[in-house]
Amino acid sequence: MKATWGILAKQLALANGNKDFFFFLLETLEFHWLRITINETFSPPIRLIAMKSGLKTGLRHESTKTILESHTITFEGLPPVLATPFLIWLLEETAMELLQPFLEEGNLTVGTQVDIEHLGMARIEDEVTFVATVVNATGRDYLFRVEATCKGKLITKGLHRRKLVSKTKLQQRLAR
Repeated sequence: MKATWGILAKQLALANGNKDFFFFLLETLEFHWLRITINETFSPPIRLIAMKSGLKTGLRHESTKTILESHTITFEGLPPVLATPFLIWLLEETAMELLQPFLEEGNLTVGTQVDIEHLGMARIEDEVTFVATVVNATGRDYLFRVEATCKGKLITKGLHRRKLVSKTKLQQRLAR
């Protein structure tokens, strides 16, 4: 491993045309090699959190839900309508459903950001279609374009972000 890093340092230095740069790189890479060797020897193995392959930008998931009375809020003199917090929950749930087939055992995603416009209403027993589309998937971060329609009319649109986490680590943090 150390020899490979030395060759890499030499190639980078030659490409840069600077002999001193070679020695700087070699020292830096040897330090990192030593640090990695020590960590591999004395630290527990690091488990990288990752998704199964196949998740791509543009992937879309749609789900239709019936609005229940428990999802609504009532304003004086008006019929109950879908409350914004429940609208957000149902959008998040749609994004989670999209990611579910790509999760490795022991992992889950948590919502980290929601930015929506609540544009219209839905009443009890209305059928609302929720859509989540992957806009960006980088490392453990996932960004979705989300929207919901009721009776063919757009009632919300926006963005939602989720992060991939280890269930075990999350349980440990919640136990504190």
